[in-house]
Amino acid sequence: MKYIEKIKAISFVLFLIINPSSVYSQETKLHFFDLSKECNLDVIIAQLKEDGFKEEEEQRISNIPNVCYTKSGEGQYVRFNCNYTPKTKQVASYWYRIYTDNTANVFNELKLQYGEPNSGIEYHAPNFFEWHNPSADIKLKIGDDKWLEYSYEDKAKNQQLLREIGREISSGELYTIIYIVCLCLLGLLVAYIYYIKGKNKRKQSELNRIKRNEKQHQIDALYEAFKTELTNQYDSPTRTVDILISNDDGTNLHGDILVFQHYKKLIIGKKKYDFQDILNCFYYDENERNVTINQTTKTKTGSMLGRAAIGALTFGAAGAVVGAVTANKESTSTVDSSHIGSFIVKIGIKSLEEPTITLRFGNDKSKAEEVYALIQAIIAMK
Repeated sequence: MKYIEKIKAISFVLFLIINPSSVYSQETKLHFFDLSKECNLDVIIAQLKEDGFKEEEEQRISNIPNVCYTKSGEGQYVRFNCNYTPKTKQVASYWYRIYTDNTANVFNELKLQYGEPNSGIEYHAPNFFEWHNPSADIKLKIGDDKWLEYSYEDKAKNQQLLREIGREISSGELYTIIYIVCLCLLGLLVAYIYYIKGKNKRKQSELNRIKRNEKQHQIDALYEAFKTELTNQYDSPTRTVDILISNDDGTNLHGDILVFQHYKKLIIGKKKYDFQDILNCFYYDENERNVTINQTTKTKTGSMLGRAAIGALTFGAAGAVVGAVTANKESTSTVDSSHIGSFIVKIGIKSLEEPTITLRFGNDKSKAEEVYALIQAIIAMK
């Protein structure tokens, strides 16, 4: 191996003697870093600064840490980029992009350092070359003898870089994920609050329903007891008109009208009246009627076709349009009506405490008329 290294050194010296143009000045000097020798990022940057490179800002397009250095001289521009592992700062890969008139010199130096390019690897263009070994991949692309791209990738370190970066998340992505998670948690919290409120509301509604049913059972039981007492006292009623009066709490009171003709007794709700106490009775319709008129207009097909034909014969296409427009039309109207208010029966009673009994029947016109006729019959029987 020592003899081979000496031969390479002698060959390189001879190459420099034969090709003096390949000797780079301080401004054009390039370093082909061997990453297999554990080149650290700080070491590479120190060497680049020594060679006259300056750090440049570049747009980050990935989560992989990288640096960019450039230098320029008369007739040339060199750009150096490298990726490195964030923990150890070992460089995993780097590449040069060089604009110069002496691109062939770079290729010759690479051949001196790595030997001839791998056979059968040239592709895409005649000026694309590759060197491969178990630890590294080296690629060189020469374009129009004015620029070239050279890249070096350490396979092991690049895999280490991918392992370290693969699961890392940039701060922006992390904030976005935290924001989305917080929104989801907030949404779940709001949904849970609404669920608890709805559950409590349903529970309270069920309790109110149970209480309402219990109260209604008590009302029904008391009224049934009252009816039983009346039956024991006056026998079965001659006439019964069922009337339910709704309370604000959802229960219904019994305002039934019971007539015991033989005893000349009138029961309204739970109050007893003698026939002689009934003075008069009035019937009112306090409903307001909302009337809506819907009108539909249709053109008679036969008239339209006939007028269009006559218009076309007389004045052409324009006449056909005018004739169709002036065809006979047929209108249909529909009337929708609704009631707002109540049918009312007022009964005059011979009493200073309650001289008038007002019974409201809503839109139940038939029941209002039934009660009115019943009271009129009682007045006539006195």
